[in-house]
Amino acid sequence: MEQAMLQMLVLLALGTHYQCASGFPVYDFDPSSLQEALKASVAKVNSQSLSPYLFQATRNSLKRVNVLDEDTVVMNLEFNVQETTCLRDSGNPSSCTFRRGYYVPTAACRSTVQMSKGQVQNVWTHCRWASASESNSSEEPTAACRSTVQMSKGQVQDVWTHCRWASASESNSSEERMREEDVFLHIEGSKTSVKEQE
Repeated sequence: MEQAMLQMLVLLALGTHYQCASGFPVYDFDPSSLQEALKASVAKVNSQSLSPYLFQATRNSLKRVNVLDEDTVVMNLEFNVQETTCLRDSGNPSSCTFRRGYYVPTAACRSTVQMSKGQVQNVWTHCRWASASESNSSEEPTAACRSTVQMSKGQVQDVWTHCRWASASESNSSEERMREEDVFLHIEGSKTSVKEQE
């Protein structure tokens, strides 16, 4: 009985050793590689941008790491960029300050970066651009509007407009809702006559 138990323990130990020895090579991940990948991603965005100013990352996150071999890794990143005060010719945007205002260009970006031995080999980026910075969008009143214009002999006779306000500050949200309802009721009251003319 004791001999059988000993044989089972030996087999278990050998099996564990075999699994460890036959595993995939472990990639020694260096945190500085993430910074290099982000830096290369932002540089790619700046090279494709038409803005006279440089962009810099405002936030970033590492979504996935694919290890190809012991020296090569592929990183998937998500990051946001915002326009800075530095012109394109100034080079590195890391020391630049962000531009302020309602219409500062920003973008939400994704990138795939292939690195080998700590060096960037290839970078692919895709950005979704916004017209105003995320930080200021809640303070900037914007609206999506629809209008119906009645014209006669090339002259404007009457105009009906309906706007849906967005990005208004919370303190003015009730006022904007009242304004929208007032305009909407005016359009509803005129909608029948407009349809008949069409």
